[in-house]
Amino acid sequence: MRVLIRVDFNVPLNSSYNIIDDSKIRERLDLIKSYKDRVILITHLGDPDGYDKNWKVDRVRERLEELLEEKVRKVDFDNVSEVEERVLLFENIRFWKEEKENNEEFAKRLSELGDLYINDAFSVSHREHASVV
Repeated sequence: MRVLIRVDFNVPLNSSYNIIDDSKIRERLDLIKSYKDRVILITHLGDPDGYDKNWKVDRVRERLEELLEEKVRKVDFDNVSEVEERVLLFENIRFWKEEKENNEEFAKRLSELGDLYINDAFSVSHREHASVV
């Protein structure tokens, strides 16, 4: 089974784009560990207008890997099926304009990544974004 979880890892970053508070990540560790199957995490980081290398989820992935003490692989649509790691972190969902547009085809494409969807990103639940609604 593949568990798709919309999380809020929009952690505060300093001017060098380093994490200054990882509590949002730490608070989700038990949820992630509770599933023994593949977990695919979807989050946003900042509010970029399309792709911006400063807002890639690389630092979040590194910190999550340290906290979980297991390999976490960053993925996107092109490589999600090719990796073997149990925990996957989807690249910043706001890099795709279809996210904010609440594009139905984009939402369908996201839904096909998992067998079960969990919205654990309460802070963005009011938004009509494809990964939420």
